[in-house]
Amino acid sequence: MEIQTREANIDVMSVSIKTLHVNKKMMTLSVFRQLPTFQIFQRDGNLKSVAIWGKVRYSIKDEGDLWIVISQNEKLFRCNSHDNFYTLKQAEDNLEEAKLKLSNYIFDLDSLNEYKSKKEIYDKCKEEFLKTASKMFPKANQFEYLDPEAIPQFREKTNWLNLNNPEPKRPELKSNTYVRNHGFSDDQVDGFKKSVTNYEEGLIVAKNANASRSKIAQLDQLFIAV
Repeated sequence: MEIQTREANIDVMSVSIKTLHVNKKMMTLSVFRQLPTFQIFQRDGNLKSVAIWGKVRYSIKDEGDLWIVISQNEKLFRCNSHDNFYTLKQAEDNLEEAKLKLSNYIFDLDSLNEYKSKKEIYDKCKEEFLKTASKMFPKANQFEYLDPEAIPQFREKTNWLNLNNPEPKRPELKSNTYVRNHGFSDDQVDGFKKSVTNYEEGLIVAKNANASRSKIAQLDQLFIAV
């Protein structure tokens, strides 16, 4: 689409600028720095119920560069807009990781319990077999003293044991090395479940904080004298 220059023009529009005044004078940076600070975020990520005037962009070393001006009990305060809450992405990732750790732990615990159960059966069967074998071949563990004709029979019996009741293999675990080194027990499952619950609550807080950040972004900007 082509537009001819004769068809276009520039209009000068009025712009509304909000300035912060004290005693009918525009507030200076020096005065702004002297305002007492106030923590506007609640622990749940929501903003506290106060009268919000607007936001001021002014960098104060080691403190912040975006401030919220509020009033409470008829006094003005400046609030640092920075917060220490997780972002939604961080909170979601933390929750997914906690769920995965719980799932892996339960899988590993079930696998180990199944392995122990099979190993107990195997060991018991092997013990009974060796008792029987020791009666048949008293010196079965000392091949040099065993009748040469008995060795093939003993080996055949041993193969029979392995084929009919093979030794179970230790399962491959999914949990990380730290978890493995601390062992597995049913009691630990509650700890992983608690972690999931905490991160679920953390996700709710992150959502509240995200909504609070959106509110801050939409606040009117207040200008003060340089």
